[in-house]
Amino acid sequence: MLGGLRVWFYGLSKKLTKSFFHDKGKNNRIVLVGRNGQEKIAKPKDLRNIKIKFTGDNNLLKIHLPCDLRCSCFAFRCNNSVIEIGGYSHVTFDIDCIADESGVFVGEHCYCGGAEMVCCGNKIEIGNNCMFSNEILFLDDTHSILSYKNNRVLNKNKPVLKIGNHVWIGKKVTLLKNASVPDDCIVGYGSLVTKKILEKHTILAGSPARIVKTGITWHSLNPQSYTPQKAKGMPV
Repeated sequence: MLGGLRVWFYGLSKKLTKSFFHDKGKNNRIVLVGRNGQEKIAKPKDLRNIKIKFTGDNNLLKIHLPCDLRCSCFAFRCNNSVIEIGGYSHVTFDIDCIADESGVFVGEHCYCGGAEMVCCGNKIEIGNNCMFSNEILFLDDTHSILSYKNNRVLNKNKPVLKIGNHVWIGKKVTLLKNASVPDDCIVGYGSLVTKKILEKHTILAGSPARIVKTGITWHSLNPQSYTPQKAKGMPV
């Protein structure tokens, strides 16, 4: 028996009262991983209050327990793709893998109020101890821009869109295919991240996003409540 399966995996938001499972492909798997690393192939009856749709082959959804998926939706319109969610995370994701060999990898102890990810053959990697607000977009190019002379594709997607450890992303942030945010950063409300940011311990803001403050860190406790003593031992 996998520890945390029924308490956490079933303990999802009540906004979505019915689950949805659709599999038109072959060799697609949903794997639940317990605290001790034990793996179990999930069956549709194990899934409640989330939506999962497979229309390709050889795809994998791997969920590390305990995990609260809060009405998430996972769609695999492709082949040989992977979505993996780390344990002790409380997230609402709408992830759409639309090209072969796509991948989304989320670390442990993450919180997300609502993020949409469109993955078109690249990888999206999110580190541990991240905190995301809602209405966040991770976007690939889903249509081709071609050279008028020779039809060469000009906008091939980058291999990895990466978010480091301990990153706080504010509401209505959009991250494009070239984006990368390093460890211990904050991305401000409504920002558009279009490139790879290298400097840690910074605040990013604007459209396109730029560094507006350096030498920072952050904690999930509100400013009025924060003390080093209260923060001690908390994951974020």
